[in-house]
Amino acid sequence: MPKLLRPESELARLVIDYLRYDGWESVYQEVPLHGIAADIVVKSGPIVGVIECKQSLGLDVLEQAWRWRGKANLI
Repeated sequence: MPKLLRPESELARLVIDYLRYDGWESVYQEVPLHGIAADIVVKSGPIVGVIECKQSLGLDVLEQAWRWRGKANLI
């Protein structure tokens, strides 16, 4: 039987738990920013990061990441 993928929301929860453990000052979920929504936004001092939780990689995901350029330090 094939292994089923976890929902992106569960993946996001695991990533958020890790980021908090890793010491990021602020961790936010589903943040509207510059007309689009980020799955996760993290902040530590002047550094801002945007994380998109996806189960697969394709051109649409790369395009989504590309749109964050200039809006965050880490994508």
